[in-house]
Amino acid sequence: RVFLGFQLARLLACAVVCATDVPLLWSCELWRTDPRHAAAQYGWSDAMHSTAMGSRCQQERTLFALCSALSSLLFAYMALATWRLLVDLEREPRYLLQVSKDHPSGAFYTTSLARPEALAQPGQAPPRRAHGEPSPAQGLVF
Repeated sequence: RVFLGFQLARLLACAVVCATDVPLLWSCELWRTDPRHAAAQYGWSDAMHSTAMGSRCQQERTLFALCSALSSLLFAYMALATWRLLVDLEREPRYLLQVSKDHPSGAFYTTSLARPEALAQPGQAPPRRAHGEPSPAQGLVF
């Protein structure tokens, strides 16, 4: 959930950056023709001034539009994938049985290895005991 919050915050930050930088880049030529008016309107920016003086306004607009669109799509996809993963993890799989917690599951079953059947070799009959003799599994009877 924290990572999803981070993804959404990053997507919001990307939107804020686009909202503040698009007007600045679309008025890039103003920094070349009237730098005082541009500085009064947007605040002084060495980066914008050097971009305008180097006649790179159109190139920077194209790069900004392309990179910001691709990064916004990537961030949106990553946020959606994180959200889908969380939804999938919170859902209980259909193949799990709803077993009551009060009863033993019966998954484990033990028998004594001291039984005559367990002591017999393969293909042999189990040893016979005299009448009334306790079996090893029963222990001594008093």
